[in-house]
Amino acid sequence: MHEFGNSFAKCRLRGLHSKRTCLGVCSAPTSLTLQSEKRASYIFTDIDLKRDQADIIATCRLYLDSDNGWIEDARECGRLRHLLHAKIPAI
Repeated sequence: MHEFGNSFAKCRLRGLHSKRTCLGVCSAPTSLTLQSEKRASYIFTDIDLKRDQADIIATCRLYLDSDNGWIEDARECGRLRHLLHAKIPAI
C-alpha cells in the first residue's frame, strides 16, 4: 500500500481483488478510487501502477489541495484524466 497525504486527509492506494460486481470497474485489471468525507469521489480504471505513478501522485495532491475534492482543471492529472470512470459530488 502507498500512502500520500497531509493533515486534512489521506490518499491511499492499494490493490483490491473482488469477485463481486461494483460500479462497473471490477473487470478492470486495476482501478483507483479517491474518496474522503465531505469531498467528491473519483473512480479511475485501467491504471498502470508503474506507468501512472507520477500522475497518481499529482492527482492525489490536486484532490487534497482542493476545497471539497472537486478538481476543476485536470490537466495536471496527466493520463488519469482519460481513465476517469466516475466523478461523484460530495454528499
